[in-house]
Amino acid sequence: MTKKQDLYPLPGFPKESKFTNLGDVSEYLHGEKITCLICGRSYKALTGHISKHGISSDEYKERFGLPFRTGLTSQGTKAKNKENGDKNVLRLGVMRSMIDRAAQSAATKTQRTSAAKVLQSKINVSKAPVSESPFSIGDAIAIFKHMVDFNVSLNSAVKATGIMGMTAFWKMLSRHPEELIPEYEEARSRVSKGRTNPLIKIQDVIADVRGQRLAGVPRGVIAEKYGIHVEYVSILERGYDKRNR
Repeated sequence: MTKKQDLYPLPGFPKESKFTNLGDVSEYLHGEKITCLICGRSYKALTGHISKHGISSDEYKERFGLPFRTGLTSQGTKAKNKENGDKNVLRLGVMRSMIDRAAQSAATKTQRTSAAKVLQSKINVSKAPVSESPFSIGDAIAIFKHMVDFNVSLNSAVKATGIMGMTAFWKMLSRHPEELIPEYEEARSRVSKGRTNPLIKIQDVIADVRGQRLAGVPRGVIAEKYGIHVEYVSILERGYDKRNR
């Protein structure tokens, strides 16, 4: 039983500030015990303890800026729970019927299913600290330079440089539109590879590319003939197919 005096705050508590980055959150939860930010005492798991302060886990996370997706359990306790969970999986494997397995699986799940809890979960996730991008403006500019130097599309430049994926690239563009959008438009204007190439409007060229491909002529040979990038040969082929379905 928790003594009443154990709930009185220690000097320096309760904390008034919230976590502002995921690094501090990870450090706070990484030890063998977790310190209660209300009273300053440390426990292997806080869920039961903070209920004695008259608040729920969601309210605690909301108060101190903790992501809802993060549990209030120490690393040692998590490891022990995982070990017990693995043992339960082995027990499930020897159960005699599918009904028993389904019942055991349902009993061990702790999903939040009510509409109110799902909504609160989304709210907490939206307020969770967002990690900073590991990429810089210079990384995006390096991709633009590759586009121009090798006369390739953005997608090809992203794959060739291996600096970041397309999703990360578009996020960078949305975070730094004033710096990057002019650079992007400049790079696009200086490469011929893409759907804006005027060859896409010339039906005779499209038909010729299609005919050569059917005859087994390599794309590289066709690209050299018309002075275009190899990938653009594929675009001309697809454009021909779409016009004649």
